[in-house]
Amino acid sequence: MMNSSVTQTGVGIAQNGGRYYAVQMFGRPHSRIIMFKVTNTSNETISYAVAGDKYELQPNTVRTHRRCRQPQLEIKLPQEDAVAENQPAKEQKVEFTPAVGDQFIVTADEEGKPVALKAEEEKKSEKPKSDAAANKS
Repeated sequence: MMNSSVTQTGVGIAQNGGRYYAVQMFGRPHSRIIMFKVTNTSNETISYAVAGDKYELQPNTVRTHRRCRQPQLEIKLPQEDAVAENQPAKEQKVEFTPAVGDQFIVTADEEGKPVALKAEEEKKSEKPKSDAAANKS
């Protein structure tokens, strides 16, 4: 009842052999599910976690996630800093809080290093009329 993501509740009562059993469930409707995508356009396999669940994403792959509650997304990017041999590669962690319809892209920067970005929603705007169309009478 203290969880703000819960918007619905259901109650059930049953009787069996003189005993009563009661159940109460808390949840949210399927229409309120949080769906977002993670896209890897880099040349390397990336690893990331959604609410603690770990995933790997091959190059040129998209994965769609659906969650009941707003999760934390943590993308791990490999760093090629001067690392001594026999040492594990360093990783940079980038964190996001996905909302409905968000898309997160891992791509390469100008130097070829992987970077994680949140894709901006395309702005819907009306196309202006051309002068030729406006001058027709």
